[in-house]
Amino acid sequence: MKAKAPGGPGKLLEPWFAPLALVNGSAVGLTPILLPLVAAKQGAGHVGLVMGTFNLGAFAAPVTGGVADALHAHRLLATLCAALSAVSLWLFPFANSPLQLLLALVNGAGFAGAVTIANLMIVERRPEPEWNQRLGWLETALSVGQGGALILAAWLSGLGERAGLGIAALIPAAAVPLCIALLPRSPTRPQPAATADQTEPHAATADQRGPAPAADQTEPHAATADQTEPHAATADQTGPDAGLAQAVPAAQRA
Repeated sequence: MKAKAPGGPGKLLEPWFAPLALVNGSAVGLTPILLPLVAAKQGAGHVGLVMGTFNLGAFAAPVTGGVADALHAHRLLATLCAALSAVSLWLFPFANSPLQLLLALVNGAGFAGAVTIANLMIVERRPEPEWNQRLGWLETALSVGQGGALILAAWLSGLGERAGLGIAALIPAAAVPLCIALLPRSPTRPQPAATADQTEPHAATADQRGPAPAADQTEPHAATADQTEPHAATADQTGPDAGLAQAVPAAQRA
């Protein structure tokens, strides 16, 4: 029997969506607006380098997934991603051009790792029939975080670059304690109940032991009468002697 997916949003939304929505919002709501404003002082070409390096941080997604599978440290990894996002935003206005590229890469890696953990938290903790609805609500939460961050960026862009990015860094920084408090330590998927098909191999041990001896296999023992026919037919074999005995008296009478 397949598990039924819960229908109501209250059963599909999970508390740990909140910290990951904050990290997502800072990466796709604050970063695309605030980092170019600071990088533009080094020229338009530097803006392209900064944003391109930020997107190259996506390399962290498969790395994070591999480490999560190996260590089962999803909560620790999500907390680390949030911390990297916060520190990189805070340091960005103080850095020179090469260091800004490195910080942009770190910020993108923190974003990619956090989103990877978010998806793994559903796939590894929930049965497959629930994946579509839960992933849909996760994307909704992430989009809400992005929308709120874009609105916040509209205000922060009018502040000084250091003040604006300093306040922006508080968004992923707030996700750090929330990740520790809300994310499960090690996600484990519930085991589904065993079905009739799964128990058939145990019920079918009679087939593994082999079929019972058939009647045809016992025929050699039951057919001993045929094997004893030569002994029962000795009368036929002694027929000539019996005929000779009858012929001698007849000759003597003649």
